[in-house]
Amino acid sequence: TTDADAKNVLFEKGVTLGERAMAADPAFKAQIDKGTKPADAVTALQKDDQMAIYWTASNLGKWARGQGFSTIVKYKGYIAKMMTRCLDLDETAFYAGPVRYWGAFYSVAPSFAGGDMNKSKEMYEKALAMNPENLGTYVLYADTYARKAQDKLLFQKLLKHVIDTPSDVMPDMLPEQEVEKRKAQAFLDNIDEYFAE
Repeated sequence: TTDADAKNVLFEKGVTLGERAMAADPAFKAQIDKGTKPADAVTALQKDDQMAIYWTASNLGKWARGQGFSTIVKYKGYIAKMMTRCLDLDETAFYAGPVRYWGAFYSVAPSFAGGDMNKSKEMYEKALAMNPENLGTYVLYADTYARKAQDKLLFQKLLKHVIDTPSDVMPDMLPEQEVEKRKAQAFLDNIDEYFAE
């Protein structure tokens, strides 16, 4: 199996566990038992369910992206409803995670499916203002927005910031910050593959 295959297995497992955690909420479960689709039942979930919602949506989005365009289109409504609920409950959760998600969504989705590069930039800038220490936001911004916009200067600026920032600006996220620094370096090492000269 490839590295991508291994990641997809983990993302799929993350979705299964996340949906199981959401189903532990009695109001959500009651909706499902009545035949309501999970995408429509998420409005029953409350703030203490937020991490389950966030990680289910995040894993489903990453899994769908690995499966290809038609799978992204198939699940985008469900993911969008979960992340809208997260945004409504607490946009600051997981270091502005719901805001960061919308930054990625608006840049990755094609325009006919809700993509909007202006909204993407707006959400990324908001996420950075809310939590400037989270290096993952800079890497995602560079990967999804700057590459698609073919904004090489922004790409370099965001990733250089990640490399120049000490990982321990967020001591509770040290391993994750180190991973983001490695991703940033890999993106910079391969910059010529991403931008037309």
